[in-house]
Parts: sequence; structure tokens; C-alpha cells
Amino acid sequence: MRILNSMSLTEKLRLGLITVAVTSLLLVPVIAFADPPTEKKDSKPSIGLLDVGTHSGESGVARVSGLSTLTGNIINSVLGLVGVVFFVLMIYAGFLWMTARGNEEQFGKAKNIFATSIIGMLIVIGAYYILDFVFEAIYTGIGADTGTD
Repeated sequence: MRILNSMSLTEKLRLGLITVAVTSLLLVPVIAFADPPTEKKDSKPSIGLLDVGTHSGESGVARVSGLSTLTGNIINSVLGLVGVVFFVLMIYAGFLWMTARGNEEQFGKAKNIFATSIIGMLIVIGAYYILDFVFEAIYTGIGADTGTD
């Protein structure tokens, strides 16, 4: 910890960037050596994407198979955006914390952003499980296929 205290801000940023770069390089083999997609017999080789022409009536737009699929896609998209916002807020709060340099006001602001971000994420996760429960009950009640067994 004393080493970090004696470093200037530019040295800390340089060390952080080097750490991110090395970590990224270590993760590339994990991504590059992922299992290749399986090929179907008597068909073109699969490249990991859906053959849009056979799945959507040659329109180029994917078809939604039902209300449960549509609501699931919307909820998953919104949750993805909320996750990105949470990540950005955590990075911002961490940056404020690291650059506070004893400034209690900036330190308090960073702590407040951390706390409210985590509370917000917990609320979103709770809302997701409540929605999942409600939609499961609705779709099961009307006899629709929810995609789960």
C-alpha cells in the first residue's frame, strides 16, 4: 500500500492500464479456443449464427414465437442495459475514490455512488425474480408454453 501512496497519478494510471492490458491478453486464449459450433449433416458448415432465411421466412427479421418470448427478450435487453449502467457507475465511483486524495467530500460522494449502485442493482435483481414469478404464473394459468419444463 505504501508503494501506491508514493506513486504519482500518472504512474497509477499507467499501472492500471498495463494491468488491464495484461489481463485482456490472458483472456484472449480463453475466447479464441472456445468450442467450435457443431455442424449438421447434409448442410452448410455452421458459423455460429442462425440461418436467417430458414428461420424468418426470408425476411431478414427474426420471428417472435409468442408473447412469452417477446416479453423475455424485452426484459433481457433492459437488464443488459441496467448491467452496463451499474458497471459504469462502479467504475466512476472507483475512480472518484482513487482520486479523492484525502478530500472527504469526494470520498463521501464515491461511497454514496457505490452504495446506491449496489442497492439499485439489488432492487433490479429482486424485480426480475418477481416478474419471473408473475409471468410464470400468468402463462401457466392461461396454458401458454413458457419454454421451461
